[in-house]
Amino acid sequence: MARKKDRLFQARANEQKIVRGFTGFLEQIDAAGLPTVVATSGSRPRIEKTLDRFNLRQRFSAIVTGDDVANGKPAPDLFYLAARSLHVKAGSILVCEDAVSGVIAAKIAKMKCLAIAANGRGPKLKDAGADLIVEDFTQAKLDDIKKLFVQS
Repeated sequence: MARKKDRLFQARANEQKIVRGFTGFLEQIDAAGLPTVVATSGSRPRIEKTLDRFNLRQRFSAIVTGDDVANGKPAPDLFYLAARSLHVKAGSILVCEDAVSGVIAAKIAKMKCLAIAANGRGPKLKDAGADLIVEDFTQAKLDDIKKLFVQS
């Protein structure tokens, strides 16, 4: 199944696009001096290829993939490993997610979750426990996200 998924990915790799506003969101995070980690269920080769394609790999302190954990989402293992890679407590992490299983994993880990809810997925992501929901990263403002941590 994994090989089939990788073949499908390779066949459509050129169709990939960055979520609208993502680069600007990263700029906000960089300006605030906050570290970032990619934590994804995808395979390491696939993720590294994608990051390289968009010239983003150097923007992240670490990359944690499904290859690095025994249990995938909705288990929180991936996000716990991301927190350990930054040497911070899980509760100080913001997870950006677009899948219900990822939101659930973030909430199990006691992390804050920004849900990217394109295509009308907002209600499902809210039901899963997302703390803040936006359609794309153009709506993600660091000041709004900081408030999530003050409310804790």
